[in-house]
Amino acid sequence: MVAPGSGVELAELTADRVGVLVESDGRAVTGSWSETTRNASGTVSGRVSGDRIQVVARSDSFSASLTLVTRGIRQLVTIQPQGTEISEVSITLAKGQPTTTGAAR
Repeated sequence: MVAPGSGVELAELTADRVGVLVESDGRAVTGSWSETTRNASGTVSGRVSGDRIQVVARSDSFSASLTLVTRGIRQLVTIQPQGTEISEVSITLAKGQPTTTGAAR
C-alpha cells in the first residue's frame, strides 16, 4: 500500500518503458511516462484510495486506465486501453510464488 504523503515514486516499469508517478497530496497521483522504443510519452493522473491506485495514462495517440491493487502478498494489475483491439489486460503477481498469471481480452 502507498502511504499518504510519502512522496512515493514508481519508476522503470520495464526495460524500455520509464514511468514516474509522484504522490503529491496524499491522494492525487500525477506524473509522466515515456516508451523509448516507440518514441512515445505522455501524462499520468489519478487517485490513491486504500490498497488501490487508479490512473489514466494519456498521450497524443494513446489512452488507457490502469488499476493496481495490493492485497497481502499479491498485486493485481488491470490495464484497459482505449481504441485498440485489446479491451483489457489483467496480471496477478504474487511474492514468493513461482508463477505469474495474466490474461488479455
